[in-house]
Amino acid sequence: MNALGKIYNVASIVTMNSNGKLNGITVAWITRVSIKPPMIAISIGKQRYSYELLENTDRFGVCILSKNQKDLASFFGRKSGRNTDKFENAEYELTENGIPKIKDIVAFFECKIVSK
Repeated sequence: MNALGKIYNVASIVTMNSNGKLNGITVAWITRVSIKPPMIAISIGKQRYSYELLENTDRFGVCILSKNQKDLASFFGRKSGRNTDKFENAEYELTENGIPKIKDIVAFFECKIVSK
């Protein structure tokens, strides 16, 4: 199965780096838009801190979690990055473009925002 096919199986965390501020949010709505070119769509409420950070960057990551990473999905979904450094205790690395990629996940996409 290709990586795009995995986005429907389990929870996903959208990660971002906005001017050095790392954050991530568990998303419930993510879908494929196109295979060629590969495109996805995500939905994050305007009231969320992650939305605010995404307004100030043109890239983000999508971490597709395994079924045994429910606690991680729950943590990134319950806590606000405005008050909590979500990556303080998370195992991750930064991509070449500075996007946080959580380790030991099923798949990862580094995305460029083309439309809001």
